[in-house]
Amino acid sequence: ALWVSTALVAALVAAVEFLCAGQVYLATLLAGIESGAQPTRMYAMLVSYCLAFLVPSAALAFLASRGKALPRLSAWVNDRMQLTKWLTAALFVIVLVIIWL
Repeated sequence: ALWVSTALVAALVAAVEFLCAGQVYLATLLAGIESGAQPTRMYAMLVSYCLAFLVPSAALAFLASRGKALPRLSAWVNDRMQLTKWLTAALFVIVLVIIWL
């Protein structure tokens, strides 16, 4: 029951976060899908966007489930926060360039 409720809450949070953080991205995807312009590309972009947000969290959850101490994981993530933000910014610049090409 705990796993099911956790999955449902996670899905709800992800859906709301997607609509919050991905408003412009979502509008672009929906417009592309509705117009029929390269639906395969639009769906691939949607999957890529979702995976980009899910994979880091899944990796941390996996490490935590393997017995790594959560305070140690938190400190590791916190120590690399600046790098993470720069890499995220670079990734979104690359995505922006790809979208405009």
